[in-house]
Amino acid sequence: MNRPLKYLLFFFLSVASTNVAFSQANFLRITDYKILYGWATHAPQDYMILRQFENEGKSYYLLVDPRTLVTRIDQTSFYQVKPMSLADARTFFKNTPYVRAIDQSEKQSANIQDAGIQEGMPKEAGISLTADLCPSHRPLDRRVFTDIFTEFEKVERPAPVALSITGVWMRQHPDDLAWLKQLQANKEIYITWINHSYNHRVSATAPLRDNFLLEPGTDINYEVLETEKAMLRNGLLPSVFFRFPGQRADRGGRLYQTAAPGSRFDRKKAVAAL
Repeated sequence: MNRPLKYLLFFFLSVASTNVAFSQANFLRITDYKILYGWATHAPQDYMILRQFENEGKSYYLLVDPRTLVTRIDQTSFYQVKPMSLADARTFFKNTPYVRAIDQSEKQSANIQDAGIQEGMPKEAGISLTADLCPSHRPLDRRVFTDIFTEFEKVERPAPVALSITGVWMRQHPDDLAWLKQLQANKEIYITWINHSYNHRVSATAPLRDNFLLEPGTDINYEVLETEKAMLRNGLLPSVFFRFPGQRADRGGRLYQTAAPGSRFDRKKAVAAL
């Protein structure tokens, strides 16, 4: 039995970071991948712990800098840590942009469609460039990305883009994924990788209340966590962002992104917060 996700992880914001590495290790032998919340410090920097996993005999954390919303993977031995419940972690980091963004998303989570955060905080003029890599047998239209960095390099290089990616797309399009990663390695684009669920199931006939992640029988833990693991195996750094397939979530207030082993996803309480 799977646990109810307690806060699907997090909304859709634009985040700029100029000091993040352009490459990420491939974790090919991930085991014991689990949700873990808490405080981690490596002086003078504090982080919030989101995940823990093992790979080839070493233990790692997925961490977020709550001031910038930038994530990182590091060995657990590098940090002094204090495990916490999600509620305690949110209280501990309550004055940070990360937790304020979660709070804001919950205020906009009652709608079945387009719930969660829809704009940057604070509001800024400019362009947020995003694209969804949903399951498809068609290859990536590479001309789109070529046109993007050709135009953006006139004002900014690398061109920032947020890509919402599914686990199925990664499995079906290894060549296209390698091409995108090479663009980033060449510093032609800077990609923020957004979790878009693993399967991205959709029905042409089902009503919204039973469609996308709201389809009966959906294992929300699998949809979120397996996508994160696929990202890590493919050398992608998961961000704190989640984009709902079809931009649809159940009414209720939050979308549980973190589940503890052993509980069930309550579709009646699912909402949009990640």
